[in-house]
Amino acid sequence: MSIPKIVDIKHLELLKDEQREEARRIVREEILAEQRKEALKQLKDVYRAEERAQLEPAYEQVRIVIDVPAASDGLLIDGRKYHHGDVVEVPDHMARSMREMMQNAWFAETLAGNPNMKNYIPPRIDSFSAREVGVSIHSRSARTLPRV
Repeated sequence: MSIPKIVDIKHLELLKDEQREEARRIVREEILAEQRKEALKQLKDVYRAEERAQLEPAYEQVRIVIDVPAASDGLLIDGRKYHHGDVVEVPDHMARSMREMMQNAWFAETLAGNPNMKNYIPPRIDSFSAREVGVSIHSRSARTLPRV
């Protein structure tokens, strides 16, 4: 957001200090109202996702860690970038697609002979990985089948 330049400062001199303060107060209230409106919109989106997840199992929110080879920066889905190491909560159907994309990236890395493994930095969070789909920190010792 750019700050508008005042072309003619002479007009400002016509205003009294009280009028300037009143204008500043009004602008501050407008900005706060915009921020409240945006916060309410975001809160409604969260509630909408929670309600949808309860009504439709496909929309259940799943926590997933983005884990891609070093040759890739992350995933680009619907114009949104998910970077390596990000932990995101997405609907289950989207998480499955993301896991498949990560698995394909790792498969391509393996086919190429793992040339970028020396630059690979594993995510710090122990959660889902494209290489161990459906295996969490609690079930690493007992290998479980991935969710289908």
